[in-house]
Amino acid sequence: MGLFDKLRGKGGDSADDFLYRGDAYMNEQAYDKAVAEYTEAIRLAPENAVAYRARGVAYDNLEDYDRAIADLTKAIQLDPDDAIAYGNRGIVFSDVAELDKAIADCTEAIRLNPQMAASYAVRRDVYRATGDLDKAVHDSIVAVRLEPEYLGAHVELAEACSEQGELDQAIACYTTALEVVDATSGMWPDEAEASLCNDRGYARFRKGDFFGAITDYNKAIQLRPNDALSYVNRGNAYMDTEKYDRAVADYTNAIRCDPENAGMYFCRGNALVNTHRYADAVADYTKAIEIDPQDEQSWCNRGTARVWKGDYDQALADYSQSLHLDPQDPIALEQCLDRKA
Repeated sequence: MGLFDKLRGKGGDSADDFLYRGDAYMNEQAYDKAVAEYTEAIRLAPENAVAYRARGVAYDNLEDYDRAIADLTKAIQLDPDDAIAYGNRGIVFSDVAELDKAIADCTEAIRLNPQMAASYAVRRDVYRATGDLDKAVHDSIVAVRLEPEYLGAHVELAEACSEQGELDQAIACYTTALEVVDATSGMWPDEAEASLCNDRGYARFRKGDFFGAITDYNKAIQLRPNDALSYVNRGNAYMDTEKYDRAVADYTNAIRCDPENAGMYFCRGNALVNTHRYADAVADYTKAIEIDPQDEQSWCNRGTARVWKGDYDQALADYSQSLHLDPQDPIALEQCLDRKA
């Protein structure tokens, strides 16, 4: 008899039949009906640990956490070696913010079954909630290596580490993510790999590993040749390694990809100043100002480029506008005082 018939209540009346129907209702997210079927299974087989475990999961989905914990505890009492029951109770403890108990249950689940990726993933989230990023990163790396489906949450953790300035952890997470993408080729689009390369490159850049960053940006651009951000990021790395002509080329490609972005012209203007092409730099700053007249830094930098050109009156006007937008800009303030002296 098929699952559909069992779902309709046309199956047998053994404990296993009620379990099957309960599982079918779980798949349909009909949790109340699943609880009723599992309850009948328990009535017929009160020592059946699987039935208690299944009903506990159903209660968790109904947010009836006390009953969920009671059923999962009973399942563990009946079968102390059931890693899944420990893992599921760990999830419930996490749901009710009993984090120490969640960690303990996930740890026991992992001891009983070291391949249980879900428990690593749950414990990762708990460690992250407690601020223990080192342990969270460790668990996330193990989870995603066991089950690539956890890649999304793994990347979220990498981003969180990066945002908090934990760059070593972020780089470790991105590296594992790239290894998983490479090992499961065909599962992920080039866009995903390019984003990971770009993000790891940015973390490396912030650490001062400019050449490592450039290597990552090279791969990102190879996979996604029309992404302005990767060109800008590589251009910034070239700036910090004093490869100004290469920076100009990258910013030019960024402008090709995103011609209405003021920041792209601003960056190229900075690179052009370093190659002593002051007239071209003025033109780029002017374009940036046309797009975003409130960007005081473009006004200030155009003033500096005009000083290098010898256009002092125009430079003073630019510095004055920069100070109008940001009265605390130290460069504009100093230059205005010097020019008026």
